[in-house]
Amino acid sequence: MRKTISLNFDWHFVPSFSENFIIEKDILPDSKKVEIPHTVKELPLHHFDESEYQIESTYQLHFSVDESEKGNNLFLRFGGVMTTAKVYLNQFLLGFHEGGYTPFSYDVTNKVLFNTDNILLVKVDSNEIKDIPPFGNVVDYLGYGGIYREVWIDVLPKTYIEKCIIKTRESVTLVENEMNLDYTLKINHPIDNSFELTVTLYDGLTPVFIEKTDEKSTDLLLHSFLYDNVIRWSIDNPKLYRFEATIKQNNHIIDTISERFGFRDAKFSSEGFALNNKKVKLIGLNRHQSYPYVGYAMPKRMQEKDADILKYECGCNIVRCSHYMQSDHFINRCDEIGLLVFEEIPGWQYIGNEHFKELSLQNLEVMILHHINHPSIILWGTRINESSDDHDFYTLLSERAFELDDSRQIGGVRNLKNSELLEDVYTYNDFSHIGNNPGLENPRKVSHAVVPYLVSEHNGHIFPTKKFDPESKRTEQAL
Repeated sequence: MRKTISLNFDWHFVPSFSENFIIEKDILPDSKKVEIPHTVKELPLHHFDESEYQIESTYQLHFSVDESEKGNNLFLRFGGVMTTAKVYLNQFLLGFHEGGYTPFSYDVTNKVLFNTDNILLVKVDSNEIKDIPPFGNVVDYLGYGGIYREVWIDVLPKTYIEKCIIKTRESVTLVENEMNLDYTLKINHPIDNSFELTVTLYDGLTPVFIEKTDEKSTDLLLHSFLYDNVIRWSIDNPKLYRFEATIKQNNHIIDTISERFGFRDAKFSSEGFALNNKKVKLIGLNRHQSYPYVGYAMPKRMQEKDADILKYECGCNIVRCSHYMQSDHFINRCDEIGLLVFEEIPGWQYIGNEHFKELSLQNLEVMILHHINHPSIILWGTRINESSDDHDFYTLLSERAFELDDSRQIGGVRNLKNSELLEDVYTYNDFSHIGNNPGLENPRKVSHAVVPYLVSEHNGHIFPTKKFDPESKRTEQAL
């Protein structure tokens, strides 16, 4: 059976890097003991220089794996490292990851030593590196360095479920309590190793649908069924179900995977946004994942708290993840409380060279495949925030997004009028308000067509107001 080995504690950190560290078998000299999530530099609340955290640094962990795990597949996984990570296990280079906002992993099945000391070493470069999104030009937010999301090892059996994708769609009859559930399972298994698959849909602890297959040897299963007792996921009633797939061989359970999801239909049109065929007025804010002092390095409870603040204190029903893929904990909480999500790829105005574009495509693919089962996500952002039109680049990203997920629409945030629309929704940063004019522009004068339209930022460029300004001016700005 699958299990997880946490690797978040007892790391040793040095705010520098040396090639000698790779072959060091003892604890790194002059190192500091830290826990993950971690920031390379704790900063004051105000008036710090962003170059303070733009350094090369080293993380080292000594850990052991019990010999009982021998014979399983082992995958070393990182939730997020800013900006690049060169990962070594027992002096062997596992790989090099570029980009601070996407998870990544390495197969360490044949690299881990059992019942003895393993040394995991990560060289982290937290500089703003040209042509690694979002960097390359001026960026209006900070990319705080460190291993700032969790690290763990997934222990999986030889035959295991590698991928589970769940989509819901309206039934032909459009009946409120009926929806189709489509699921795709990718099975990793040895050649000629047949198995029996059982899929169960749970409402709480109660199984409400069970489907069994005969023995299979295929590695990709695509199935669909109609469920006729649906309670739909919504903003006011974020109903979650659980999808469970179990593999048996010789009547023994080999692997089980469990995914939460919600039945819902979400669609933007030229008339507005509808959730479950009911029009919803969207009121939201943009969210950055940075915090005072520790930058990006906040644990689960604080990621969840941000979602609660947005919904219950700020009165939002949607959040834009600006401008990058964000924490699993944050997205999970949005599922739980009914907060809609618009999630997008990293970037800010700048479209770089071919390497930048290749990484952008990778960012898109990882974001969609990693978060595809979350009902709160209603729109994928396939465009670099506020960038210029680029027909070939954005055609590629739009088409790839649809290939990966045909159940959601896509948008692309721009600040251009009459921009080429290669996405489903014209998402626009409207900074036309200067204090004494209408709050927003007429959408038809921006898009020059009757299309789905979403204001993704506004009021950002009104004249600055100081605390010593007259009350009349401060009131005008507040209003």
